[in-house]
Amino acid sequence: TWVKTLGFDTVPELTEDVRKGIEHRKQADEDVRLENAVLDALLAKVTINLPESYVARKTEEFIQKQTMRMIYSGLPEHEVEHQIGHLRSEGRDKMLKGLQGHFLLERVAEKEGLFATESDVEARIDAIAQNAGKMRHEIREHYDNRGLMPQLRTEIRADKAREFLRKNAKVTS
Repeated sequence: TWVKTLGFDTVPELTEDVRKGIEHRKQADEDVRLENAVLDALLAKVTINLPESYVARKTEEFIQKQTMRMIYSGLPEHEVEHQIGHLRSEGRDKMLKGLQGHFLLERVAEKEGLFATESDVEARIDAIAQNAGKMRHEIREHYDNRGLMPQLRTEIRADKAREFLRKNAKVTS
């Protein structure tokens, strides 16, 4: 039957798997919402001054990456130009907030002794491989060959800091 082609023996098994997936996604979305709220609240209480030239450079790098992504995806030129105009008008403020958040998360990770272990890296590579439908060694090679392992470790460390903030937040109404 068609259910077996999806890797399940019965429709109720498939239904249960879908239900669990939806519950997991809802919880993950709620976790991200809370983490962002905590980060926003902290950023409102601290001052993180960054050189304007650094913010401008990072903003331009982001815009260039997005431009290439849109071009490669086949977006019409007029739409790319429209999107880039939108990014330029809002990009700097978003980039500033993102960079401040990055430095705040780095400080939390440092203070709390949070690191990306080899086990964390391997688990993340496994998750990326599964989501991409690729073999883990392909993902590992991709990250190694492009020098992306430090970036992956930084991302894991930031995720741990976000989780720490979420778990230790005192939520008030």
